[in-house]
Amino acid sequence: MFGLALVIGYGTLLFLVYTAPALFTLSPLTYGRVMSFAHFVVFLVSIIGFVGLGHALARRGRPRFWVGVGLGGLIGALGTAVTQYVSHLPQAETAFIQQLHGVPREAAVTMLHLHLVTSIILSILMNAVIWAFVGGLATWWGGLVVRRPTPEQPTAEQDRSAG
Repeated sequence: MFGLALVIGYGTLLFLVYTAPALFTLSPLTYGRVMSFAHFVVFLVSIIGFVGLGHALARRGRPRFWVGVGLGGLIGALGTAVTQYVSHLPQAETAFIQQLHGVPREAAVTMLHLHLVTSIILSILMNAVIWAFVGGLATWWGGLVVRRPTPEQPTAEQDRSAG
């Protein structure tokens, strides 16, 4: 039961980290200038989060690779859906249009909404696959650094009590 709570906790934290850059689409000052850097930071923080999850799962003797794959895919899909929703809100649409100097408003709106459903579905699928791979690999790797004593080897505490 504690393992599920651990996964849900890490999943919630990683979801919030993943969707945080969507808030930058709501302002013309941050729409284009901060987005690339924010996505890079999200990638780094997510890797650290997945590694931490893998470490915590390995300490408890739980499988970690498929948990990371599932959680990464879920975060990639749901996070992309939320990000796409936020980036198509009226305030984000206005911020997008203000970034395109010299482009008529109608052309900018058409560009933003062209093939809307198809692009959202493809983005969700691509990010789910990418984040599933990243989550699985980072979670697996995070569990490699855990060293649990084997029954044949006495721990440092057993050595002290015996001597």
